[in-house]
Amino acid sequence: MCFMCGDIIRALITVANPPPAEDAGAYTKEESRAGFLAAGANQPFLGPVPGSPDLYILEGVGWTFNPCLPFDPTIKKRVEAALALAGLTYQTAMDQIADGFAEASVGMPKVHTKEAIPGRHQQWKGGIDTALASINSQLEIGGAGLRLDTQAGALEEKLLDVKVTGGGNDRHVRTSTSTQHAMKTDIYFIFS
Repeated sequence: MCFMCGDIIRALITVANPPPAEDAGAYTKEESRAGFLAAGANQPFLGPVPGSPDLYILEGVGWTFNPCLPFDPTIKKRVEAALALAGLTYQTAMDQIADGFAEASVGMPKVHTKEAIPGRHQQWKGGIDTALASINSQLEIGGAGLRLDTQAGALEEKLLDVKVTGGGNDRHVRTSTSTQHAMKTDIYFIFS
């Protein structure tokens, strides 16, 4: 069971709904890490890639991933055994990944423009890649026969809401839209 999943959902509210501009500042490492863990609690667990017995996938969105151990006992046992050869556990590896995301987020403004989104994703990818480089180095030294790699899809924009206001006596109609931006991101666990 994941100890973090029940206590961190509140942090997701801040990530999904940033504070008003007058209350906004820049993210701290602690806020970013809490946001990563909260968002990750809603992501799939590490699972198999059909037809590839030596490949597992941890699916995520926006460089956030579920930090909890996989449910499948076969996957859990194989991954934990390989990580143990490098002196790691699944949880310590996921902690390094969460820290990589959080460190890349430090100083990012909580309120941002649509144009800033690709740059934010690049920063997060850089933080995850740095964490994976460290983990992969430990795995190689330990002779684990495992390495981790990332893959990202295209940034997608989804229209959530359209509001129309005005009309009546002033005859001015105003519209505003609400959108959500997401990028499918994956970490592959590759056995050799």
